[in-house]
Amino acid sequence: MRALRRRGIIDDVMRDLSFVQDMPNREVISATKASKHFVDKEPAELKKPNIDPTRRYLYMQILGGKAFLEHMQESELLPGQVCSTFTLYLHFRNQRFRSKPVPCACEPDLQEGFLLEVQRDHLGDGSKMADAITMLSIRDPVHMVLIKTDTSNERTLVASCFVDWQSVLSSPNGRTNSAVELLGVGSEAKVLVGILNLKLELLPQLNQTLTQEVVNAQVRH
Repeated sequence: MRALRRRGIIDDVMRDLSFVQDMPNREVISATKASKHFVDKEPAELKKPNIDPTRRYLYMQILGGKAFLEHMQESELLPGQVCSTFTLYLHFRNQRFRSKPVPCACEPDLQEGFLLEVQRDHLGDGSKMADAITMLSIRDPVHMVLIKTDTSNERTLVASCFVDWQSVLSSPNGRTNSAVELLGVGSEAKVLVGILNLKLELLPQLNQTLTQEVVNAQVRH
């Protein structure tokens, strides 16, 4: 890892992602896909954003985290006390988003909604409302990166994963709930860092959905 850092490879990887231009980079981005466990319980949801009804969007809600066991012993903060924080970064089809920083905890209070535009004019698919078949052909996953900022303002890459969002295309109501496992990076690429509760929703809702078999066949292809 030190050799890679000296050669500038880590800096190049983070610079290509362009999540933040001035971030000190400390670890290699992992391309490990997060495993997803669908949950039966319908979690609370955030207020829906305003949208252009002629465009297709993927509304991704982060509804809290759990099992960040490294931070199980974090003490309750006193008023005005400085603490380490988590910030979540997203990248999808040349769009970049960042959550508000939240205190590091075993169950970090990450509550954010990201409105991802599925249709992109400059990518040649923005002339009409995208249907399920069109969206199934889009191979871009959502890339999520979790950054920890400590009390001395040092930033560390904690986890990186790719989320396959197309399962929502087979959902009768155009939404899915899942728990996404975040894995570590570098030498800890197989170590569970924590779990995020995730809700995906297509806006506007599809008139016709696809079967799960069709979606699975395309995702595996």
